[in-house]
Amino acid sequence: NTVTSGMDDITSFSHGGDVNVTAVEHGLIVNVSGAAGISTSANGGGGAGTLSINMVGDTVGVSMRNVAEAAGSKGNVLLHADDHATIVSIAGAVGVGKKAGVGAALGLNFVSDDVSATVEGSTLDTTGSLTVQGRRLDVPRQAGPVAWFDFEELCARPLGAADYLALATHYPVILIDRVPRLTAAERDQARRFMTLIDALYEHRVTTVIAAADRPERLYPEGEGAIEFQRTVSRLNEMQSADYLSRPHLT
Repeated sequence: NTVTSGMDDITSFSHGGDVNVTAVEHGLIVNVSGAAGISTSANGGGGAGTLSINMVGDTVGVSMRNVAEAAGSKGNVLLHADDHATIVSIAGAVGVGKKAGVGAALGLNFVSDDVSATVEGSTLDTTGSLTVQGRRLDVPRQAGPVAWFDFEELCARPLGAADYLALATHYPVILIDRVPRLTAAERDQARRFMTLIDALYEHRVTTVIAAADRPERLYPEGEGAIEFQRTVSRLNEMQSADYLSRPHLT
């Protein structure tokens, strides 16, 4: 028994919301084999026997192969395979005679149950957006509860505390890539980064950062460098087991 669902060989897959590709089975698979024997002789016996070899296979799969997502697509792509099938395999024998009856059965059952979700040769880059004080805040890459930004997307454009608060309350996990060493001339970016980290820290966001250096060396001098030391302290604490064990605050 096989249930499959998939998307294959799409060169430009465009969507404006969440896409669910699902394969679900709620079946009942029954395999029965048996034998019966009857004897009518006054002095005879009745006998029956069976040897049963049953091979039962159940496969539920969902796949996405060779799919290229179109630029500007929004929403999540979810592949979901779920198997609720019940498999029953029975072998038996019965014998009836006037004097005696004997029955015997030997059953060998081979049962396989495979559930799979596969993505191969595909490019998925889903985006999202939040509304902040009547403005649209684009999220360039997201997948479920996770958002992924480059440093410049967060700190090199005019975003403020309200934007960072919206991100911190909406996403339990945020990835920040390409955080550079900041110079005194980049004090505005440093200030935004400080505000961002405050919002993420206060809302217990699990934050993964790829940076050019250790926190202590990201902004060593310039306007606000002394205040940046609190950001350094928070960045270090956000790596601790105690911080990571705390629930996300919305």
